[in-house]
Amino acid sequence: QYSVAVGRNAVADQLADVAVGSAATAGGSLSIAIGSSADARQVRSVAIGQASDANADSAVALGASAEVWSGANGAVALAGGVAKAAYAVALPGATAEKCAVIAQKTSGGGHVLRWAGGKAGANGAVLLIDQGNSEFKLPGTEARAALEVMAVGAATGSSASIAVRITACVYYNGTTTVILGTPVTTVLYDSTAGGATIALAVGAGDTVSVSCNNGLGGVAWTWAADITAAVVPV
Repeated sequence: QYSVAVGRNAVADQLADVAVGSAATAGGSLSIAIGSSADARQVRSVAIGQASDANADSAVALGASAEVWSGANGAVALAGGVAKAAYAVALPGATAEKCAVIAQKTSGGGHVLRWAGGKAGANGAVLLIDQGNSEFKLPGTEARAALEVMAVGAATGSSASIAVRITACVYYNGTTTVILGTPVTTVLYDSTAGGATIALAVGAGDTVSVSCNNGLGGVAWTWAADITAAVVPV
């Protein structure tokens, strides 16, 4: 099956797998495991580093004890990081709990999260989603977060557009998310004279929505947003 296993108890037992190192296991077809006890058992998964574990299709665990959870397809974890959801990226020592989030750990136990979402060909009111078809989500435990949202929308075949910056503080109590204080919205540009809007919305669960409305019936718009969140557990 064109597989290669090098090292004591190394295993490469599917198509074109490569396992190098003591107890390294590559078992997902086209997977690579390099390092003592490295584990890449899913299709096109890569685990490089001692005790690294890429347990999802097309996942990458790079560095000692990096871990990608089952089902987190396309996710990436660096040394000591844990990626728990599809397309997430966990930087060293951080935990990326939700889909398509980049997580960086801070000293003191907090995290900085980065998320991108959008919507194409949308008319009327829409909620922006990421590549995993999910809205931005806070970690699933009680926390406070300071958010900065940069968002833009533009009409197809028209000069109509809007760009805003929103800053806000939110609190997730384990069941519901609320906005603390008053969000500050800075309109960077708006050619619609207030017809188009971009705002944050929260409620049940850990989701923070970016709600957009072009205010122009029958005209398709494309929207994009970036969220940076500084999160501390409470």
